[in-house]
This record gives sequence, structure tokens and C-alpha cells, in this order.
Amino acid sequence: MKYRKTPRNQRGTYKLYDENGQLVIEFKPGENGVTEQDIRNLHALDDHEVYVNCKELRLTPHEQKMYQIWRKKFIAEFIIRNGRAPQRNEIPPARRQFVYLDDLLEDEDGDSYDGVSFPELTVQFQEETCVSVERLREVVASMKDKWQTVYGLTELCGYTTKEVAKAMSVSDRRIRAMKARIRQEIAEDKFLREIFP
Repeated sequence: MKYRKTPRNQRGTYKLYDENGQLVIEFKPGENGVTEQDIRNLHALDDHEVYVNCKELRLTPHEQKMYQIWRKKFIAEFIIRNGRAPQRNEIPPARRQFVYLDDLLEDEDGDSYDGVSFPELTVQFQEETCVSVERLREVVASMKDKWQTVYGLTELCGYTTKEVAKAMSVSDRRIRAMKARIRQEIAEDKFLREIFP
């Protein structure tokens, strides 16, 4: 996955690398029917990939809160272990971590577990879901479709109200009003109010 754009002074040609970072081929304008526009198009595709990859790393509000809690704990443990506060470069940055299913399905020897399928994993995680989360899902599912969309994009995916407003072609003010109504409806639920007074 690429996270950095090719520098401007290296965009005269286009280099294609394999997974190990080894050069596979270099496209040069004027050779084998390659034009300067082809080179610009390839770099534009790479730029878009970098944009998407970097955007995927952005944490949702919930993940940011979890990171801040983890960061405080990390600093406290670092001070106990080393007798000093960590420097900025010693604290791991807030980034999403991607866990691949293949890694989860391997034992210590690197052998894959046979017989584990996606439905079995799904059932296992569903059984661990707490009752309050199930009730919250029911409350959200009973809302209007637009409200569900706004809730999903802002509360679960971490998009800002401006981004959602632009995507839904409505004003930022309208999205904020919808969010307030959604939160009010959730707060008025009898069951959830008993759990979270």
C-alpha cells in the first residue's frame, strides 16, 4: 500500500515496483508507444491510491478516544519502566491497524486452521455483543432511512457534518439538526436510559 506520492522531480518516468520494493519496469515517454500523458495518468492513479490509503488511516471519533486512553496508559507505563517521560518520537502514533483474517487463522507454527469459516466467526462475535448495543441497533434501525445514514456516517464512520452534508447535498446545519434529533431519540429510549442514566 502506498502512503507517499512520487516527488515532482521523479515524475518524468513511471516506475513499477513489486511487493518487495524491487523495480519491475520503468515506462519512459517515447518508448514502446508510451506518451507523456500516459505517464501523467499513471502518476494520477498513484496519487489517488495514496489519498484513499491515507484517508483510511484516519481514526473515527470513537477510535480517537480509545487512542487517547491507550496513550495515557502507555506514557504512565513508560515512566515506571524507564524513570522518565517518553519523547514525542517514542510514542506510537494514532493509526488504524489492519488485521488480516489469514493472520488470525494461523497457529504459532504458521499452519492455517482448517474448518473455520466466516459464518462461524460471525456467530462467535455476535454472541459476545452486549445487550445495550443490541438495543441501540434496534433504536437506530427504527429511525428514518436518512437518520440511519447520518448516524452511520457521523457516529460509526467518523465523517464530519460538513462531509456528510456535502455527500447528501444538504446544508451542514440540517445534518447537525438531524444529529441532535437522533441523539435525543436514543436518549429517550427507556431501556438505554436505565443503563446509561
